[in-house]
Amino acid sequence: KGLGDALVAIVPAYCAHARSANLSLFSLLENFVGRIIVPHGSSENEKWRCNMIDHLVDALKLLPTKESSSEAVASLAACVMALQAFNIQKPKTTSSNDTDSEMSDDAEHDSETRLDLRVLANTTRGIKIQVSLSLLQYAEKLMSYICGLSSFSGEKSSRGNMAVDVSEVAALALRGSGKGKENG
Repeated sequence: KGLGDALVAIVPAYCAHARSANLSLFSLLENFVGRIIVPHGSSENEKWRCNMIDHLVDALKLLPTKESSSEAVASLAACVMALQAFNIQKPKTTSSNDTDSEMSDDAEHDSETRLDLRVLANTTRGIKIQVSLSLLQYAEKLMSYICGLSSFSGEKSSRGNMAVDVSEVAALALRGSGKGKENG
């Protein structure tokens, strides 16, 4: 409860002042979400992960405008989905002592452990619609890039400053595949 209250107090202030400190919503989401997308362990760990996502969504819903809240929650959902896309697991050791990242698409993940579903479950109907439309825009831009129809530009998109750029979402997904900035 105390950690949730702290997030609800800190996150809106962070979002209001991040730009002046040369930070962004993406830097917060990358670090926060990156730390809670961990290999599955005990049910206590799963409960903690879900609680942390719930508190972060609650904090993002407190941003000054409905538009900034919707953009921030959509960014959170996209970042969670990107990092969960490859279900990052600890490296396994092969017979030649090489480490290999393992991709997993466990069918046993239910709606309680799917953090992307948790993000949407804790929003209002209006925010869910806006988040869904934003996720479709992310998907369209990613598919255009994958098909070679467009490229990621270095400039920020025309969306608000509470939106994570599609290139940032792609970087998170690539990190999960082992092809991101950590490996080259």
